Amino acid sequence: MNPLKIFMNNFDRTPVIPLMGFPGIQLTGVSIKEALFDPQAQINALLALGAETRPDALFTMMDLTVEAQFLGCELKISDNDPPAVAKGLLEDADHVEEIFENKVTGGRMPLFAEVAAGVKKELDIPVGSYVIGPFTLACEIMGINRVMKATRKNPDMLHQLLSYASRVIMDYIRLLENAGADLICILEPSAMMISPVQFEEFSGRYCQHIIREGIKQISILHICGDTSHLIAEMEKTGPDALSLDKQVNFPNAHQSLQHDTVLIGNVDPVSVVTFGDADSVKHRCRELLDAMQGKENFILSTGCDVPPNAPMDNIKAMIAAVK
Repeated sequence: MNPLKIFMNNFDRTPVIPLMGFPGIQLTGVSIKEALFDPQAQINALLALGAETRPDALFTMMDLTVEAQFLGCELKISDNDPPAVAKGLLEDADHVEEIFENKVTGGRMPLFAEVAAGVKKELDIPVGSYVIGPFTLACEIMGINRVMKATRKNPDMLHQLLSYASRVIMDYIRLLENAGADLICILEPSAMMISPVQFEEFSGRYCQHIIREGIKQISILHICGDTSHLIAEMEKTGPDALSLDKQVNFPNAHQSLQHDTVLIGNVDPVSVVTFGDADSVKHRCRELLDAMQGKENFILSTGCDVPPNAPMDNIKAMIAAVK
């Protein structure tokens, strides 16, 4: 049985797990930079957020640069925005192996493992952690334009890069799970740019390997944007759940599922949760709950990460709409 369904069976209602972490900084007064580079600052913010909003599970803060920084990518870092890769590593295909030589885990990977352990120690709900997807990590290392060109001009080199990237991701997952992470969410936003056929070749097969061989706990695959055309290929990778963005029609997506896969989503984290009011948040949640009534494989969540400035009353309204 899908292990996520076992967790869901503990409830007589739909579980509610917003993808949120950053709003916790409102409660402790730290900056985004402090929260992402100081484990105790992030732990304190997450514990405060969990106590204030009481979700059914809680994720650590989302940072798509952890693996890229570990491999040597330069970051653009500011106080009030998540880091971004400022400069990739790979311009010459001959240097792929050198980037990954003797790499296991390091950089801020142990920091996020410490966060997972610290939150897990204090909360009696599942704790989730994020890792980057292999295709997206390749885009960070090589640059999106070079990766897209490589899908046509140099697929062998790209497959080598994706294979090495997958090994690093799996090592990071092992570190997070050993620290106590119950949920591992693979973030693969760059895959939104490729076709279903390309997804299977350059993302899906590697995600499948990571899910089958690297994740021992509950596995989730998330891709931003309208992934309606990719849902079948995403499900083939074998995750316990698909986390889908606001653009996806959830009843249609549920109908297209071929396995016991759970859908997670998909309230708009920006226009509804951040810039709406509590009543509009409750209204949207109830619309989605009504649309998914009778469909067991569903967890109410946001379509993507909740911004740091989302009003706490709106987040609580989202959770209250279910509870």
